Amino acid sequence: MVINDVVIVGGGSAGWMTAAALAHKLPELSITLIESPAIGNVGVGESTLGHINAYMLMLGLKDEEWMKECSATYKTSIQFTDFKEKGTVFQYPFGHFNAVKELPIDLKDIILYKKRDLRDFARFCSINSYMAEQNKMWGEHIPEVGYDPIKHTAYHLDADAFGQYLKKRFCQKVRHIEDKVITHQKDDDGILKWITTETGLVISADLFIDCSGFKSLLLEKVMGSEWEQFETLPNDSAVAARIPYKNEEDKRNKMSCVTDCKALSSGWLWDIPLWSRLGTGYVYSSKFQSKESAEEEFRQETGWDGDVRHIRFRHGLHKDAWIKNVVGVGLAYGFIEPLESTGLMTTHENIMRLLRLLINRQRKINQFDKDKFNELCYDATKGLSNFVAIHYGLSLRDDTPYWKHVTQNVVYTDPREGEGVEYVGMGMGWFERSVFDIEYDGSDGIDIANQLVVEHLKDLKYLVEQMPSHYEYLKSEIYK
Repeated sequence: MVINDVVIVGGGSAGWMTAAALAHKLPELSITLIESPAIGNVGVGESTLGHINAYMLMLGLKDEEWMKECSATYKTSIQFTDFKEKGTVFQYPFGHFNAVKELPIDLKDIILYKKRDLRDFARFCSINSYMAEQNKMWGEHIPEVGYDPIKHTAYHLDADAFGQYLKKRFCQKVRHIEDKVITHQKDDDGILKWITTETGLVISADLFIDCSGFKSLLLEKVMGSEWEQFETLPNDSAVAARIPYKNEEDKRNKMSCVTDCKALSSGWLWDIPLWSRLGTGYVYSSKFQSKESAEEEFRQETGWDGDVRHIRFRHGLHKDAWIKNVVGVGLAYGFIEPLESTGLMTTHENIMRLLRLLINRQRKINQFDKDKFNELCYDATKGLSNFVAIHYGLSLRDDTPYWKHVTQNVVYTDPREGEGVEYVGMGMGWFERSVFDIEYDGSDGIDIANQLVVEHLKDLKYLVEQMPSHYEYLKSEIYK
């Protein structure tokens, strides 16, 4: 199968991110994007992970060019409040373990044996942890502590605005049709030949890319890709709002460089600070809380008395992302509840896999390519869902029916997310060893190692104290 003509069904962030990538790297392709004018925007603020930087670099995007168009701010960490127990906080900072000071004794053993603050694990491993705690931002490399602003930071952004920016910047040659897809035609081999729109347009393609969101118009409804529910993830609903800043001082105080996730009675509250407003919402399980009760708790927690939106979602994935000549991207393929900011991640990672495949194979795709693509997409998404599940399974809370349920019913599965598991596990106080297993020969080795930890943390903290605040950095470097 040689791919010359591509039709993308669905706009939004997924559709335009796909169109921009293909148009930029494969200009020889004929690309058409169809989106229904009746479908509104969903976004209330989107939080990303560091993986998005590969997508940005592929497009050659610079922060000062696109961030101000999308109300974007920086993100150095994910903060979990009240997850382990009420009154506790821990960070999952961005950064790599192998870029930190060497110790003669395992850091976990030092923390456990010396009864140190569990947060010192993340603080020692990544300067981003202190940056998140102090709400500081820096845009240059700090090699001596392994800080790389390109690899070790991500963004909060208006995903709908980001899609529109990509449309304007990269998609001038993309044929854009505002219409609704209503019928289709397949040949005897099950290949999708064409789709028909409400106004009577008949559109064919070598490859159809489904970016139609939860409806999954082509991948599921036309091609019949089987849906697999993530049974270990408890939440299926959200109440959300766009909350304006009261004034500039309020904006300065609330513009954090971390996505805060705060555990509530039947789920958790997100807080995503954009440049123009806050994106806030409460993700919960409808099995344990009604729509009305969730809204009441959300308003009590935030103090917001304005408009809210109620959202229902399903979390899972289609077992095959690519069937015949149809491939799903974004929500049309799958969705993991947003605790670890994987929404845009699974979108741009599948786009990058598709792009690499088309380039490496000179747009000639066979069944082996599709099978491998399906395997990569499935394994990555399934692994991420297991990683999200441990945030519930490791909790020590049992103060509500919801927390009693999730802590007893989330079973261990391989999360396949090494550093993330380390950060979350330590934040939750989960050790594979006990202080009784840690034996030393009576020398002062562990005291020396502990002193190295103290000195390194002191150095990191000092460096961060010299940095400008997140707000000040944005004001001077991005929103000039």
